[in-house]
Amino acid sequence: MTVTCDEFEYCKVKVDYVAEPKLVEEKRDEAVANIKRAKVKLAGFRAGKATDFAIRTQLRKQINKMVKRELVAEAYEETLFETKMKPIFYPEIHESNLDGNNFTCNMTFLKKPDFELKQYKGFDIPKPHIPMSAAEAAEKMIQELRMQHADPIPYSEDDFVQDGDQVTMDVTASDPNGVMDGLSKEGALYTVGQNPVKEIDQKMYGMKSGEERDFDIIFDDNEDYAKEVRGKRIKFHVKIHMGTKKTPLPLDDALAEKVGLKTYDDLLREAVGSASARIASNQTQQITNQVLMRILEAHDFEVPAWSVLMESQKFANGQKVHWETLTDEQIDNINAQSKDKIKLSLILDAIRENEPDAVYSDQEMVDKIRAQVESQGQNADEIMSRMKGDGSLIGTIAAMKDTAITQWLVKQSKIIE
Repeated sequence: MTVTCDEFEYCKVKVDYVAEPKLVEEKRDEAVANIKRAKVKLAGFRAGKATDFAIRTQLRKQINKMVKRELVAEAYEETLFETKMKPIFYPEIHESNLDGNNFTCNMTFLKKPDFELKQYKGFDIPKPHIPMSAAEAAEKMIQELRMQHADPIPYSEDDFVQDGDQVTMDVTASDPNGVMDGLSKEGALYTVGQNPVKEIDQKMYGMKSGEERDFDIIFDDNEDYAKEVRGKRIKFHVKIHMGTKKTPLPLDDALAEKVGLKTYDDLLREAVGSASARIASNQTQQITNQVLMRILEAHDFEVPAWSVLMESQKFANGQKVHWETLTDEQIDNINAQSKDKIKLSLILDAIRENEPDAVYSDQEMVDKIRAQVESQGQNADEIMSRMKGDGSLIGTIAAMKDTAITQWLVKQSKIIE
């Protein structure tokens, strides 16, 4: 057996494999034995009684097909054993030839880059700042509920535009070329405070029903803005026809009943509990992000360009964006994110190999998925079979592995108060 490798592109390896004639003969003997065990009926023989010679003669094409399949699998295993490379996906088989006891195979492997593991545990991580306490967050949540469930009241003569109000208005936008139809509308129903361009809302504050106002907004070249306004001064004419505002509901049991609870005390406990859980989750995520960033910064190796392109195009496809329509700047940003994502995935894989006790086995992961499916009252066999068929099981297990090793890495770090 000989394995000849040529890394013709970074982490792309062409392999020429030549099997030992003795191995080919062994695989052919195995194929014949398997056919005999299956009791295949051949002309002139009772089922299972055909001689080896008859099987080799009458089923030569089928045997060669079986032998080639087995030898391709053998070529894959022998290549990994001889080269010690770590493949990404199964190799592309370009050609496999079987001539008597001579077998050759040509394959292209996509492999993981070789790199040395640097520091990945024992980091000192500053404890994230909490912008508000659980009590303050709960108070904010309850205030939002008070507004959400309040009934809208039409504007009176003295009411004026504030955040949270709904107004019916005419808006005309124009640039030096004239009225911009795409930004102009009559009778538009608008919720004040929801515009990403905060200056527009600010210019409308204090307006009353029947009032008209003119103002200019200067837009920079931010890509978040529509193309027609980037880098321009846009003139707006706004007329408020009518509006409604909400008065917060009282802090009583009636408010709790709006969300399916009995008393205001129940609502307060739920809000504090929810806020505490959210704060803890955000804090854990910030710590996790710091640990992963430290790990990325500690490792400096080249990520294959073809893997970055594959991941970036997959991302764009998931966002329903045509790759050809993206600008160079957008492509560079997506590629940078893809590169970090792939690099981190490669590092986590290497850590798992180095710390086998830190993660569950594939079978343990499958058992966890099955248990979770059963706990939801679903048919586990049916769900697992479907996941295997559409390939989602592999992705789910990979995501669970990343989560498990990431949690382990966080536990290996020291949180500094």
